Amino acid sequence: MIEEDKRAEEIKERWRRWFDARADWDVQAREDIDFYLGNHFTDAEASDLAERNQMGLPVDRLYAAIEQFKAIITSKPPKFSAVGREDSDTKLANVWKTILEYIWDKSDGDEVFKQVVHDYSVTGLGYFYSYIDPEDDYYSAMKRRNARRKDGLRQLFFKDQGDETQGDPKEYEVTEKVF
Repeated sequence: MIEEDKRAEEIKERWRRWFDARADWDVQAREDIDFYLGNHFTDAEASDLAERNQMGLPVDRLYAAIEQFKAIITSKPPKFSAVGREDSDTKLANVWKTILEYIWDKSDGDEVFKQVVHDYSVTGLGYFYSYIDPEDDYYSAMKRRNARRKDGLRQLFFKDQGDETQGDPKEYEVTEKVF
């Protein structure tokens, strides 16, 4: 019988712990999104309130607070800075600063940043994902499709990916943006 490497077992255990934590976070994030959208009570809690002749209508202050937070945080685009190693590198540092600002504008950085702040505010996790597109020459001819599932989770698809919704089209609201 082949002995298993202890390092492999340790890696498997780490992965299981990470996966279980991620699954727990998914459940909690779904509940947080529901709460943000106004679903404050479970069916059992709503029926209990109805039995007591109380309204199950919450006064929702969370939505307005999150929208105000997003507006304050994302009111201005970020300021980029680059510092050269030597005094002679100031011109090159200025070039890098200009390149970073151009990339931010070209990539719809403001819109992505608003969505990151929103996701962080509601679910506790918001992140940027950046990558170098090797086919950037064709980028201007592509359409970006932003499909929003009706359950609140977002998915981003490009025109060349085939079946964008990967499921029932009734579950998605699709918007297109031509670059």
